[in-house]
Amino acid sequence: MVLADTAFCSVEFWRGIRKLRDHPVVGVRRDRKLVDGRQLSSLYKGGQQVRLEGKPFVVSISWFYLKRDGKLNKGFVLSTLPMKASTINWWGKGRWPIEGW
Repeated sequence: MVLADTAFCSVEFWRGIRKLRDHPVVGVRRDRKLVDGRQLSSLYKGGQQVRLEGKPFVVSISWFYLKRDGKLNKGFVLSTLPMKASTINWWGKGRWPIEGW
């Protein structure tokens, strides 16, 4: 697994990781669109496998709540490897405290 910040959510990055025969667990913006036109924020069940608009891979999506300035913010994370929401969250939990700065 390769853990990466939201800034690394490009197709080129994903392809590079896949060439190394690994899978990224990457943060993603909440306003990303699915191929059916909905936004990620409209999903109601973590661990769903979806296709993002403009991305060639099927990804598993999950989300987490990160406390910033006393408020809980919902952040989204994806994996190119089919995983349960709890597994994606487990892999990504080391990355999220850094993103909270």
